[in-house]
Amino acid sequence: MPLFGNASDTVVSVDKVDKALCSVFKRALPHCQFKTINEPKSAIQALLEKKADFAIIPANTLTLENQPVSRLRSVMALYPQILTLVTSANKPIHHLQDITTYSLHTAATSTQAQYLLEQISPEFDLANNKILDFKEAVKALRSHKLDGFFVLCVHPSANMTALHKELNTTIVPLYGKKFDQLHNDKPYIIKNGIPKGMYGLKADLKSIGVKTLLITREDVNASIVENLTTSLLENIDTLKENNFIYRSLYKKTALEGLLIPQHKGAFKAFNAF
Repeated sequence: MPLFGNASDTVVSVDKVDKALCSVFKRALPHCQFKTINEPKSAIQALLEKKADFAIIPANTLTLENQPVSRLRSVMALYPQILTLVTSANKPIHHLQDITTYSLHTAATSTQAQYLLEQISPEFDLANNKILDFKEAVKALRSHKLDGFFVLCVHPSANMTALHKELNTTIVPLYGKKFDQLHNDKPYIIKNGIPKGMYGLKADLKSIGVKTLLITREDVNASIVENLTTSLLENIDTLKENNFIYRSLYKKTALEGLLIPQHKGAFKAFNAF
């Protein structure tokens, strides 16, 4: 079976699309199929090559160097990916400053995660992290070659749950004036967190995140985009009831941090809603 079907039926995403969102998409696009692509740049390429008409990607992908965004258009923001610092339980990392204080070894698991760390640097000396994929980072943490790693992901995560059960990992809060300034300067970077009880957390944990955007191409039929956008707006409450990742999704927040111009079909749907 080919990776891609008809472009108008295909949505590529860096995250596995949850059942609630899939259902909302299918109300507007009954025959749509979802393809998970680990690398956001590949999702953009699928759009540009007309192998797909929609993509779900972290917003900061569009800010990375040499991204061909002139033919792309935003639809709306959906949910946050949270920057998460995972450490071994026996390591003295309780605050971000501890990485520098104790000369600890960390890594990032994606260019998007490393991009956020570079925005925080040089205050915390995080600009030169190695970039490892998640499996490599877990292996290095398990063998004590790493003291911790940064991952940008949607919570709850099955991989993170399994890792916590195996290694009793700890998650470090990320907050403070530097993070507040990032949020103020870049609307696609948001203050968010992980709730109490997840991964053994005894209290809600503060962090920052990146908005995940639904994007399309400028030449995609306006009626198709309008119908999909309307379906999403009409079902925001349904999405919230089925998955807490949508807890901060409102009409207003869906328009914040889009980075590229909104598709005319999406613009029409928002104005009518």
